[in-house]
Amino acid sequence: MAFNIQSFKSSFADGGARPTLFEVQVSFPDVSGSAEIAGGDGVLASSKMMFTCFAASLPESRIGMIEVPYFGRTIKVEGNRTYADWRVQVINDETMIVRKSLEAWQAKINSIVPNVMDSTFADGSYKVSAYVRQYAKAGSGGVAQGDVIREYEIVGMFPTDIGAIDLSWSSRDQLETFPVSFSYDWWIPYESSDIGAALGTVGGQTIAPIG
Repeated sequence: MAFNIQSFKSSFADGGARPTLFEVQVSFPDVSGSAEIAGGDGVLASSKMMFTCFAASLPESRIGMIEVPYFGRTIKVEGNRTYADWRVQVINDETMIVRKSLEAWQAKINSIVPNVMDSTFADGSYKVSAYVRQYAKAGSGGVAQGDVIREYEIVGMFPTDIGAIDLSWSSRDQLETFPVSFSYDWWIPYESSDIGAALGTVGGQTIAPIG
C-alpha cells in the first residue's frame, strides 16, 4: 500500500482516544466496625475514589495456550481464560478515607492479629464490583456528561495489595500517592448501546453489555 497522508488523516479523523479521559468507580463494601482500623467509611470512600484514582487501566484480555507435540513438531490450541490483577494509583489526602477504608476492607477479610475473617464477610460480601469508563473527547456537557465509549465491570473484586506511601523530607511540592492491586473473578465489557440487557445509565446514556 502506497503512503498517503490524506488516507491516514481520514482514518484517524477523531484524533484517537485519550488516556486522561477515564473514571473509576469502586463499590466499597460495608467496612464499619473494623476492630483493627477505625475510620473506614465505605460510602464516602466510594465517592472519593472517583476523584482520587488518577491512574488505572482497561483490563487486559488473556487466553492461555496449550502446545500439543507431534513427531517433533507442535501445534498450538486454545487454553483457558485467565484474569491478571487489576492495578490503580490513588492520591492520598489528609482524611485518608480511601486508604483507611481499603485497610479496613482487608482487615475484615483477614484481621491483622487474630488471623480470622469478620463474620459479616463469611457470605462472600467482601467481593464487590468496580467500573472503569473510557470517555470520548466530545460530549454535550463536558467530560462528566460526555460519551462513554467503553466501560468494563470488574466482577468479584477485593484488594490484595495496598502499596506503601513513601515519605521523605526531600519530597517537596508533591502529593502522596499509593498503588492498589485488586484480584477479581472476571470482567464484563459494555458500550453505549440499547442492544442487550441494560446495566444502567451513565452520563445520561444506556450502558449495555457486549456479546
